[in-house]
Amino acid sequence: MGHQGGFLTQNLDSLALGSETLTPTFDEDVTEYTANITDASTSLTATAETTGATLEVFLNGTSKGTGTTSVTKSLTWTAGTDTVEVKVTWKNSSKTYKVTVTHET
Repeated sequence: MGHQGGFLTQNLDSLALGSETLTPTFDEDVTEYTANITDASTSLTATAETTGATLEVFLNGTSKGTGTTSVTKSLTWTAGTDTVEVKVTWKNSSKTYKVTVTHET
């Protein structure tokens, strides 16, 4: 990927929940995804397109931690549906990516 037209952005370069499939397939311009998960916990990994951007991971509205440029967090799922959000902040702007996770036991 890279910086579009040389501009630094609030986009993610990658977003993954372990080896689970995101629907639709990850694209920096798409901000809402779904995933069906059978494991009790999964590692979320996100990398910003812009070096130095701040990433914050939320699970059901609760902050699970931050990182600069990239972040990896182990998330434990509840039965049913969870909401994961990754907020990317660069300069005075931010963009949030959301994954609705259905935990199938």
